[in-house]
Amino acid sequence: MKKYNLSPEKTAKFLYRGKIHRVKENDIYEIIKNPTEKEIEYFNEMFLSKNKYVISYEEIEQAEKTLGITLPKVLKNYYHECGDLNINQCFSYLLMPDNLGFSHHWEREYLEEDGIPQNEIDNILAKIPNILIFWCENQGVWYAGINEKDLNSENPPIYISTNDDLYTWEKTADSIEMFLFTQIINNLADSEFYSEHLDKKYWKELLAEEKISVEELRKSIYINSDTELKIANYADYDKNIFYFFIFSKDEIIDVILIKQQTEKVKKEENEKIADIRNKNYNKTLLEIAKLILRNSNGEFNHKLFSKLKNIFENFDKFLLSDKERDFTKEDIKELSTDELKELKFEVLTELLSEEELYICYLDWKCELEDFMLIIEVMKTKGYSEEICNILEEGNLSEDEDITVWCKNFDDLYKEKDILLAGLDMNSDCYVVFPTSYENLEKLQRLADKIGIRIDFAKNL
Repeated sequence: MKKYNLSPEKTAKFLYRGKIHRVKENDIYEIIKNPTEKEIEYFNEMFLSKNKYVISYEEIEQAEKTLGITLPKVLKNYYHECGDLNINQCFSYLLMPDNLGFSHHWEREYLEEDGIPQNEIDNILAKIPNILIFWCENQGVWYAGINEKDLNSENPPIYISTNDDLYTWEKTADSIEMFLFTQIINNLADSEFYSEHLDKKYWKELLAEEKISVEELRKSIYINSDTELKIANYADYDKNIFYFFIFSKDEIIDVILIKQQTEKVKKEENEKIADIRNKNYNKTLLEIAKLILRNSNGEFNHKLFSKLKNIFENFDKFLLSDKERDFTKEDIKELSTDELKELKFEVLTELLSEEELYICYLDWKCELEDFMLIIEVMKTKGYSEEICNILEEGNLSEDEDITVWCKNFDDLYKEKDILLAGLDMNSDCYVVFPTSYENLEKLQRLADKIGIRIDFAKNL
């Protein structure tokens, strides 16, 4: 039985192992010759109703006939064997055969509704690729499919819409199978399965204990040549556990464990993961704080850092003592994990702007004199008077706005290796601070780990 580098189809079947047993209506005649009505009724009730092939080849072929095409073999088989499984629907989703359509057809309908003449529509469509769309983001932010010219291939590349329209498309995967793997992985968080990104320090231990061969994993054919990203996998049939291994340039960069779960396991594992993620979130947020608190001479404010660390370690107590937020114990219990993270991020920015001016809040409609508050932040961070004067003497125009002033700042200080960075608070407010280019790269890597955004202020 194959353990390494199962196809997406076989991967989906493994994940639902023990839950589904695909059978066809005529299977009963292979088991029982000339079955009675009661035997047929029992077979249908116990097996067929729960485990039949929901998407038949006849249904797929009818969709092909309607569209005047033949689907690539890989996609056609995946539809029949696994298309109805929840892993394909729980976040981004696979379109059912009767909903398949070409981007030109959909776009033509939109343009006709806008009253565009047919000759103009033809000219517009002639300039853009015609994609057979079979996968969609759950809110329609993007669509994915196969270029019409590639439909004769068995396992063609996949293109994704990139500008919230059906005009601009970029290749997102070298093959249908590579794309299906990425969607299975992306959908795990909303699926019925327990999944976990394993900590790097456990990888070697896992490989040794489970006797998983890295060389066998490296033989995976599921690779995107443009990014050198490879997806390999290993199926443990004894423990009923599945592992995804993500490679970059033939080195493992991520390991994902997946298994079926009972409600008890789900609750225990989710609590365990929530605790680990909370600790990791706190740790990463403190690392971000340390970089922002770092002065121009390389030192950082230990006193303020210790205060913030103590707040995060006793966050419930802090919320109860916060008179402005006015939380009760019941309020805190009802807070979701995301709400708690958002609160911690807010507390971080408040502390860095109110205790001592390491960052400053600026309204998107602020006046130039408000923007010049950045000089006070620079003084807090130990920049010399000579450095601060560069902004004073920069001749920024009062007729411009904050987006232009942020760019002006970067232009004025580029030779000094100083830029204006910003924390994305999901609001109209600009939360900005000066830092070095090297520090911004470090901050961005940390921010990506916990799902927040730190960028050039001019890009916010």
